[in-house]
This record gives sequence, structure tokens and C-alpha cells, in this order.
Amino acid sequence: MRKTALLLAIILFLSGSATQASIEKVPRRFHLFRFYGSWAEVYGSSSETAGGKLRFSSPMKNSNFLESTWSTGVEYGVLYSRHFLVGFGFRYTPHNTQDWIFDTYGVTYDLRQYDLEINLNYIQFDLAVVPFSPYAGLSFQTGIVQFKPRNFATEWSFSSGASVNFGADVTIFKAGNDLSFLTISSDNRYDVWSTEGRPKYLHTGISLNYYYK
Repeated sequence: MRKTALLLAIILFLSGSATQASIEKVPRRFHLFRFYGSWAEVYGSSSETAGGKLRFSSPMKNSNFLESTWSTGVEYGVLYSRHFLVGFGFRYTPHNTQDWIFDTYGVTYDLRQYDLEINLNYIQFDLAVVPFSPYAGLSFQTGIVQFKPRNFATEWSFSSGASVNFGADVTIFKAGNDLSFLTISSDNRYDVWSTEGRPKYLHTGISLNYYYK
């Protein structure tokens, strides 16, 4: 009887240890797929536009030759330790040139920006537990500008930029097994640096975010 009880105790102990080990091995990170769009309010100044094709004699406010525009993009990311989000994405921005530029330089063109970007954000609260959390971070972009004049060959140039990100996430759906959840967030970005000829914007938008293990 004692041998049977001892054997049973050993089996229960080993079973409990294995269960605990399996619990500890559950990953503490989530993957993220995000789709976002924003209104982009132009600001700052520049001595050139159209990817460096048109130059001014002195720096001019971007709002004097560009209208505000919009941007959209997708991102894949990983949320580490429930707070540190690292994302890699693609963003598209059509630059909206004012008509007087076309009249002055005698050419009509489209100016489009295609960027790859890295986002590094800190989410204050664990969204898998609480339904709301502010976030803040940095974004780095590099990409190509498409200069497409009417009746002329399309030209390309490189540009880079850096931004400050900020906003808040709100959970709108959570799976019962806690393996995934869906949030909606304000998607705000303030461009703080760019290469010459790349316009700066204050982006105000929204994003849909799917987190999953």
C-alpha cells in the first residue's frame, strides 16, 4: 500500500511539474497585423519639390506649394512582453501639388511616395488584460519618390524621414481563449526629420489592429 501511494505521489508530482513547465513555455509575445489610414496636414519648409526636380531660390513653406493629403499602409509586427511593439510596414502617400507650380514651371506631374518603415512603440498597459492603453514611439521611413510628368518619362529618387508616433488603443473584440484580440487605435504621426525635398506632415488617422499568438 505504501509503495502504491509513493508511486502515485511521484506520478502526480511529475505530472504537475510537466504542466507547470508547459505553462511557463507559453510565449509572452503576440504577432500583429495592422491596416491604417490618415489625413496628412503639410507643414515645414523646403528649398525644392518634386523629388528634387524643381528648386526654389530660397526655402519656402511647404503649405505654399503643397496641399494636405492622405496616406495609407499595412504593417506586420511583434509585441514583446505585452508592451514593446516592433513593426515593419509599407506606406503610400500621394503628394498634392498646388496648380500654380504647374503653371509656373510649365509641366503637370504626379508626385507619389512609396515607403518602407520601421515602427518602435511602447504600449503602456497590457491590452490582453485591459481594454485601453496609450502608446508612444518612433518611426523611421525610407523609400522612393515617383515623379511622373505628363508626356515625359517617369523619374525616381530616394528619400528618408523620421517621425514621432502617439495615440491610444481600444480593444473591441477578444477571443475566449485569450489567443487573439482586435483593437482600433488613433494613428498619429508627427514628421520631425526628412531629407531635402521630402515634405513633412502631421498625420491624424485610425488603424485596425489584429493581435494573435
